[in-house]
Amino acid sequence: MEPWLVGVVALIILLVLLMLGMPVAYTFAVAGFLGLWWITGLNSALATLKGVAYYQVANYSWSVFPLFIVMGVVAGESGLTGDAFGAAEKWLDKVRGGLAFATTVAGTLFAAVCGSTLAASVTMAQVAWPEMRKAKYNHALSLGSILCAGSLAALIPPSIGFVVYAMLADESVGRLFIGGIIPGIVLAVMMIITVQIWIMIDPKAAPASTKVPWSEKFKVLRGTWTILLLIILVMGGLWGGIFTANEAAGVGAFGTMAIAMMKKRLTWKGTLRVFADAAGMSANIFLLLVCVQIFNNLLTVTNLPTMLANWVVSMHLSATMVLIVILFVYAILGVPLEFPPILMLTLPIFVPVLVGLGIDKVWFGILSTITVGLAGITPPVGGPMFLVHGVVKKDGVSLNTVFNGCWVFCIPTIVTLIVCLIWPQLTLWLPGTMFGK
Repeated sequence: MEPWLVGVVALIILLVLLMLGMPVAYTFAVAGFLGLWWITGLNSALATLKGVAYYQVANYSWSVFPLFIVMGVVAGESGLTGDAFGAAEKWLDKVRGGLAFATTVAGTLFAAVCGSTLAASVTMAQVAWPEMRKAKYNHALSLGSILCAGSLAALIPPSIGFVVYAMLADESVGRLFIGGIIPGIVLAVMMIITVQIWIMIDPKAAPASTKVPWSEKFKVLRGTWTILLLIILVMGGLWGGIFTANEAAGVGAFGTMAIAMMKKRLTWKGTLRVFADAAGMSANIFLLLVCVQIFNNLLTVTNLPTMLANWVVSMHLSATMVLIVILFVYAILGVPLEFPPILMLTLPIFVPVLVGLGIDKVWFGILSTITVGLAGITPPVGGPMFLVHGVVKKDGVSLNTVFNGCWVFCIPTIVTLIVCLIWPQLTLWLPGTMFGK
C-alpha cells in the first residue's frame, strides 16, 4: 500500500474512533501508531512513541500552558470576574439592559486573564446569572449574552487555542495574541448592539435598572484597577517586546496570585485547589499534544499534507475560496470538538495549503478561532451550552431556553467573522506595530 493511502486510511480510522466516542487523545495515538507500524515496522513505531513523549513534554515553549492556566484559575477563584461585573453593573445603572451589557464588559475583561472558553462560560454563568435572574431578565437573553461573553476567551488573549495554533503553525504566539485584541473588541461591540436591538424589540426582556449613587460607583472601581493593571502589564509587555510569551505567562500567573493574596481572597486551601486544577488541565493538554504528535509523525512520513497542498494549488482556485472552504470545515468540526484538538487534527494538513496560497497565518488563526467559537454556541451541540445549562438547570431553566438565546447571539459572531474576512487589517494592523516582533 502506498504511504499516502496509509495516511488516508489512518484519517478514516481517526474519524470513526471519534464518532464511536473514544477520548480524543487516544484516537490520535491509535490511528497514528497503527499507520507508523504499517509503514515503518513495529520497532520503529515504538521508538517514535518513546521519542515523541519525551520531546513534546520537554519543549520549553509549552511551559506557557500551565502558567496561563494558573492565571485563569486564580482569577476565577479570587473573584476578579465578580469585581469586573459588579463595577460594570453599577456604572450602567441608568441603561435598560445594563446587566446584559455588564456581562459583556466583564466577559471581555475576564477573557484577558482566562484562555479557556469553557472556564470563562461557567464563571460568567456563576457570576451573572443570579443577578439577571433576580432582576427578572428574559432567560434566553441572559443565557445568550453569558455564553457569547464566555466565547470571548478564545479570541481575546491569552488564548490557549492561540498557543496551540502558534506552535503547530510555526507562528509567533505574541503576534497572535496581539492580533486577537481588535477582533475581540469588535465581537464585544457586536454583542452589545445585539442586546440593544433585542431590548428595542422586546423592552420587557430587560427591566430598567435602579439608580446607583455616584459614591458607590467610584467605590466599586477600586476592585477593578488591579485586573486592568494586570492586562496592561501582560499585553503591553508582549506588544512592546519586553516579554516573550513564556515570560508574559509567568508575569501574569505571578501577578494574578499576588493580587488575590493582596485582596486576601486566596487561602492555603484555595491555593492548593488552584494548583491541583491547573495541573489536571495541563496534564490533559500535554497528553493530547503527545498523542497528536504521533499522528502528525505519520502524516509527515506519508507526505500527505504536501501532496494535498500541491493538489489545491494546481486547481488555481482563489485564496479566498479555499479559505472559505477551510473555515466551513472548521465550523463542522467545531460542533463535536474543542478548538485545540481541531487545530492538532487539521493544521498539519492545512498549513502547507495556506502557505502555498500566500494566506497570512495570523489572519487565518483569528478567523478559525471565531469560526470554532461560533460552532461552540450553535445548537443543538456545543460544550459551553451544556456546561452553562448545568449551572442554571437548578433554577428550572430548560436546555431549549439556552438554545433560544444562543441562536440570536450567533448573529454578532457571524458578523464579526465576515468583517474580519473582508478587512484583514483589523487583525494584522496591531501585530505589525509590535516591537521586537
